[in-house]
Parts: sequence; structure tokens; C-alpha cells
Amino acid sequence: MELARGYDEATGLCFPLVHNAHDMGWRYLFDLAIVGQALGCRPGDLVLDFAAGPCYVSEFGNRFGYHTVALDIEWGLLDIGRQRFACDRRLRPELAAFVAADGQRLPFADQTFDGIVCIEALHHMPSYWDALAEIYRVLKPNRRAVFAEPGSRHSQSSEAIQVVRQYGYVEKDIVLTEIYDLARKVGFTRMALKPYIYPEFLTVDFREWQDYQAGRSQAPFANVADQARVIEASHSIFLLYKGGDRELDSVNPGTLRAALRILSIPGRVHLNEDLRVELEVVNTGDTLWLAAPREFGGYVTLGVKLCLPDGRVVDDTLGRTLLNQDVAPGELTRLTAVIRLPQVPPGKYVLRFDMVDEQVCWFEERGSEAVQHWLSIVR
Repeated sequence: MELARGYDEATGLCFPLVHNAHDMGWRYLFDLAIVGQALGCRPGDLVLDFAAGPCYVSEFGNRFGYHTVALDIEWGLLDIGRQRFACDRRLRPELAAFVAADGQRLPFADQTFDGIVCIEALHHMPSYWDALAEIYRVLKPNRRAVFAEPGSRHSQSSEAIQVVRQYGYVEKDIVLTEIYDLARKVGFTRMALKPYIYPEFLTVDFREWQDYQAGRSQAPFANVADQARVIEASHSIFLLYKGGDRELDSVNPGTLRAALRILSIPGRVHLNEDLRVELEVVNTGDTLWLAAPREFGGYVTLGVKLCLPDGRVVDDTLGRTLLNQDVAPGELTRLTAVIRLPQVPPGKYVLRFDMVDEQVCWFEERGSEAVQHWLSIVR
């Protein structure tokens, strides 16, 4: 089978990491990095790969722990997507689905997806209104759809003209003011831009950079009006918001802060003896702590590190204590931790207690304050 712009099946299977689509591949990776970060999704979320083509967005999403649905009107392209997953044992095919359907009539229930990615595909849709209305319908509230598209002069480019002539594809312009008006009428509450120019269009000599830093000259990238014209004409990355920002919980955290107080703990323990600790913990941040374990983390536990007197960590895997229930900002909870100490020489140690957003971070890494306790380990 043939792919867009004449690339064959072998190219589609590797795209965008392939030598015979070298320049385009780097651009697609550039866009993918921006779009993926802007999507605001977390591991375990369900993401729609809209007009997926050879399904490389689904492949990368799978590596980040997303459940993905690759949608395209061509079964052949979806078959390539399935082959991609079969080629790499590091991928998890059970987290990926492939659906052949029209992007203007999506076969999904309302409010299905945590995020939607559309890269170089909206401009192929015969009706922007129909496509955006369907994307809005299947997106959950307070979530985002993110697009990377050509600009307002795309249909006049030699590349687009050749594709239309050779393959009969729909190649339309993306005019941001028109997309904004349509998106608002469909129901999206906000549109935002990621105004980045492809790297090959902007290189600054280091001496120019120094002059710019010192205020002696104006660097080329300082002309915002010129950049805006280039972006508008050729390279638009934009976000459509359905409602406001996503709710803050430990899967999608904001400020992770905790006030810990030790209620009871021994000062001395024998080797091979379990340590029992009672603590009181207050959620002093703005993020709901989820208690139920999840495959991809995002739930909060109490963690402890065994440290030497100088602070160096001996062991930070002494076990985790699950929360009894979700803990909202401002709420207090009490925990009982039973700690099995590792085999270490007798002596003085420090126990550092901290909350952990599993597979995300220790709270201390975000500026929260851990609480510590001196402990003697004896024979």
C-alpha cells in the first residue's frame, strides 16, 4: 500500500524515525514533543490519536503509559499501527486500540477521552465544523485537544499542490482566526497557541546572543511580529480547551505539600526488628491525594528513607504505607507505618518520613518538608 506523499509500508512502519523521510521526520518529532507536553495527560489516561495515519502518536503515547485509540479512515494505515506494536516487545498492545472511522462522525460516546491529539490531519477534513464538533463531543470536561497543523498558505505550497494532484487528498489552509471562531461556536471555552518556529529557521551566533544579553543589539528572534507571520502562514500548534483546567489530584498534581508530625516512635530498635510508627499528616497543598493504588502511580503513600548521620541515603525502599482514604487539601489523616529495616551495621541512623506521589515524586522534591527522627540500631 502507499502512504501519503508516496512513502511505502516500510517507511510508514518506522515513521517518523526513518532515513527516507529525514527532514519531515525531525519536524514531526519536534511537533510531537510540544503537543505531548501541552496535552496535559498523565499515565493511565485515555488518549485519542485522531486521524492517526501510521499510528506513531499512539506508539509514543503507549511508551508514556497512555491508553490510546488510533482512529483513521484507512484500514491499511491502522494495520501498519498494529505492526508497529508487534515489532517492539517494550510496547504494551493491550493498552492500544485501532478504529477505522470518519473523523467527522466519531464512533465514541460523549466525554470518552482525557485528551485528543491531531497532528497534520485537521486540514484534511472536508468540514472543520463537523470535525471540531465531534472532537468536542467525545472529549471529557476540563480536558484539551491539541493540534499541530500547517498554516494559512498551506494549500498554495508546491508540496500540497503535488499531493492533491498525485493522490487526490484534501489539502486546506488553517487560518487561526477561523478555527478560533468555529471552536468557540462548537463549545470550546479557550484557544491557546504554542508559538514555536521550526529550529532550522532560527539560529543565533553566540556573539549575537551576548550582544543581545548585554542590551547592545536586538536579536533576530526578538521580532515577534515576524515570527507571528511565519507561524500563521506555515506552522500552527494550538490547544482547544473544553472547560477550565483539569482538576488537581495526585494523578495530575499541582502543589504537593504535607505537614507531618510523629506521634510515637521508638528511639532504639534491634536488628531484624520491625519498627512501628504513628504519624499525623495534614495535606497543606492544593492537590487531592488519591488513596487507591493505580498501575501507573499517581496515588499517595507515606514513605521513609534510612539515612546515615550525614544525610546520605542508605535505603529508600523500606516499604510504603497506604492512605486509609482520599485526603483533600486541608484535611488531616493518621497513619500507622510498620517498617522492616534492612540489614545494616549497628549504629546511629536517621529516618526521614515524607509523602510520596507514586511514580511521580517524593513531596520533598517539590519543596515540601520531610520530618526526621534519630534511631539507634543495636544487636
